Amino acid sequence: MHPINATHDWILAHPVAMMLILFCVSAALSLFAQEIKRFFTTWPVRALNSATRNNLTNRLRTLESLHQNPYLLLIYFGLTFAETVMAIVIWSILWMFAYLAIFHTLLPNGFIPSIACGIFVSKVQIFGAVLKDLCQYEKVTTKLRTSIEQIDQQIAKQQKEKETAASKISN
Repeated sequence: MHPINATHDWILAHPVAMMLILFCVSAALSLFAQEIKRFFTTWPVRALNSATRNNLTNRLRTLESLHQNPYLLLIYFGLTFAETVMAIVIWSILWMFAYLAIFHTLLPNGFIPSIACGIFVSKVQIFGAVLKDLCQYEKVTTKLRTSIEQIDQQIAKQQKEKETAASKISN
């Protein structure tokens, strides 16, 4: 018998073991309740705000670089097309290997074209959204800048709250 299995069996068979484990878990949760609560209430919001800010900033930079520059717009289209082709190839290969490893057979007919269509449609929608934003450049960039400023204010407020909570804990 493997030592890990023997230990596992002993823990499950011991009459006090489960009660001891639950006691240790509840004690740890009681000791660190405030920290756990703060982590689960601030971290997701902070991460979401940072991700949203990065997304909006990248979108604004893309629009600013493509505005009134047909050469860069053509390059952007070419890069989007090349990225689409690479995504189709990579996802097709991954699906083929995964399907082969799991089911020990090849993919059914029509599976790879459906992957290709899905990726192609998503990239066309992304490119279409960029073109639509370029048509309404002034309105969209103003809205993006306002949104970025609001998120920056929220991040600053959260940082200030974090600092005050840390100073309360240290005192």
